This record gives sequence, C-alpha cells and structure tokens, in this order.
Amino acid sequence: MNQLAQLVEITTPDAISWWPLAPGWYLVVFVFFITALFVAWHKRKTWLRNQYRRNAIFETQKLTYVEANQLNQLLRLAAQRGSLEWRNKRAQLNVTGKPWFELLNSLGPKDLFTQEQVARLEYLNYHSSQESAKADVLAAEGVAADSSTAVEPKQASKLNELSETEFELLKTLAIKWLKEHKFEHLA
Repeated sequence: MNQLAQLVEITTPDAISWWPLAPGWYLVVFVFFITALFVAWHKRKTWLRNQYRRNAIFETQKLTYVEANQLNQLLRLAAQRGSLEWRNKRAQLNVTGKPWFELLNSLGPKDLFTQEQVARLEYLNYHSSQESAKADVLAAEGVAADSSTAVEPKQASKLNELSETEFELLKTLAIKWLKEHKFEHLA
C-alpha cells in the first residue's frame, strides 16, 4: 500500500467568532453609542440655532447696490434673532450710532467695522440710495441718520456717495460679521 493514501487530512479548528462579546465590550459599545447620540443632538441643536445666521447671509448675498439701504436692517435683524436664539438677555440691540458700532465690534471679530462704515450703514438704514436731495440737506445740517450720530458736513455728503465698490466692501464685511459673530459667550 501507498503510504500517501493512508495520510488523513488535518482539520483546522473553527474560527473564533466576534460574537458574543465579553460584557466589558457591551459597556464600551453602549458608551460609544450614547456619546455619538449626544454629539449628534448637540450638532443639530447648534445647526438649528444658527438658522437665522444662514438666512441672513443668504439675504445679504442677494442684496444689490440699489437695495443698499437694507444692509443695516439685515444686520440688526440677525443680531436680534441671534440674541433670542442664544437666550441672551444682556445684549442691548435697540441702540444707534456709537453704541451700535461698539456692539457690532464686541459681538463680531475685533475691529471689523470702522466708525465711518457704521455711520454709513446707519445712514443707509434710513435713506435709499436714490434720496440724494435729503442727503444734501443732511450734509448742510451736519447730521447723519439720527441725532446721536453727528457728522461733519463734508462727511455727511460723503455718506451719500456710496460707490458700488464701497457697497460690496460693506456687504463683504457684513457677511463676515454674520458668519463670525458670537452670542454664546454672553449667554
């Protein structure tokens, strides 16, 4: 007889399965699952709270040079909605002039807007870009959008001369402010 025919094939043992896991692994999987749920819930909550921000950025991007007078109104509306979403009771949003300038710069990136740019936003808030006759009267009186923002007659006439590049700069700054302003550290 042939010795090779007498050889019996060696059988390998069954592979060790991953399931059922030891009790410690069940605990690790449970903690991981709870952590993932918590992170997802927190991300969704933040996403929902920032809906006002996305809407304001969308509306600001749609603005044209003719609608320049709505830029400051969009910033105010976004600040009000953000304050409500983040439940900030300390932010005083019903201010104009220098306090509005300080509020914009305190909530957003430091020194984003200059005082002249905020005065221009305030001016545009109350005057459309076609109201050149009123701007000449304001330039003669030396007053911008409200009585608390006094400007030189030279500067008031400059406020009316908003070029398209200046409008685009203000619009870009407004979008940057909308993306980066924070209320949560005040809440």
